[in-house]
Amino acid sequence: MESLFLDATNKHPEVKLDAKEGLVSFSGRSITENAKKFYQPIIEWIDDFFNQTDLSLTVNLEFEYVNSSSVVWILKLLKRVERESIKGRTVAINWFYDDEDIYDAGEDIMSIFNAPFNLINVADS
Repeated sequence: MESLFLDATNKHPEVKLDAKEGLVSFSGRSITENAKKFYQPIIEWIDDFFNQTDLSLTVNLEFEYVNSSSVVWILKLLKRVERESIKGRTVAINWFYDDEDIYDAGEDIMSIFNAPFNLINVADS
């Protein structure tokens, strides 16, 4: 299974999909007009990861801003991770924030998942 890296743009976050480390990370802004086109291949990569490995998975989300269409697809991605957690696979979701709006979004998302979910203040780092 190959690892993938997508550079950030003014509309898409940087994305790292590291198969060897079991790491999915997002960093930057997600204000894409076609969130499905952007996020669907990432969800497919995660599905392949779960089907081809027994490794644990950590998802790091460090957004500056996320629009509503991106949130819908991020929720789909996290639901996929949650299903594996329910099956017994070790997973972790880390939501990094540096302002109140991003914190509130993370707290809202955390409230609907039954998987290890951490809110991490980057100002404390």
